[in-house]
Amino acid sequence: MITILVLLLGCFGLQLADLIDLANCSPGRGGMPRGAMFGDLADGAPLTDLCLAPVAGSLRRQWELMGPRALTEGTWYTLATHWLLHGGWAHLLGNCYFLYIFGDNVETLFGRVRFALFFLGAAIVGGLFEVLLTHNTVAPIIGASGGIAGVMAAYLWCFPRNKLFQVVLFVQLKLPVWVYLFVWVGFQAVMGLFETSSAGVAWFSHL
Repeated sequence: MITILVLLLGCFGLQLADLIDLANCSPGRGGMPRGAMFGDLADGAPLTDLCLAPVAGSLRRQWELMGPRALTEGTWYTLATHWLLHGGWAHLLGNCYFLYIFGDNVETLFGRVRFALFFLGAAIVGGLFEVLLTHNTVAPIIGASGGIAGVMAAYLWCFPRNKLFQVVLFVQLKLPVWVYLFVWVGFQAVMGLFETSSAGVAWFSHL
């Protein structure tokens, strides 16, 4: 689990590192010119847009999952790389939080190697599921949603009687794990149906 967390944080760091070379960006080289970035700041661009700015470079173009095109244009390998990219700090930290909460027990049960392979397999299946359900969209797919959802499903299967603490209206409750996951999955389904942004967050991969 620690290895996966380090990979997620490290790859997001590489995405942010693209900012270092913004001063030398030209229209033909990709990336976002520094003036444009600070212009967006002055216009009150949301934090998510600022986080997305650095991932407009080559790393995102090479690793993002471009829907059905990935299966027909020879970039099928992005099924195994899209989970390393994230659309912003909230997206990244949210996935890391759920991996931290559910991943520890599952990794202890599976072992490190089997857990890592299981996570990768779930991420690939989740990405494929997202492609099939959103085949009409042109937005690239990014995020470790499928892997996280796989870990959560494994937790529910292996520890169905466990209870998790959850704060509801400032009251701390101890909820059965299946209730916690049911509410979470319902939220992902609603977001997947009504999401209109081009960030490419793989909401349906959570299912």
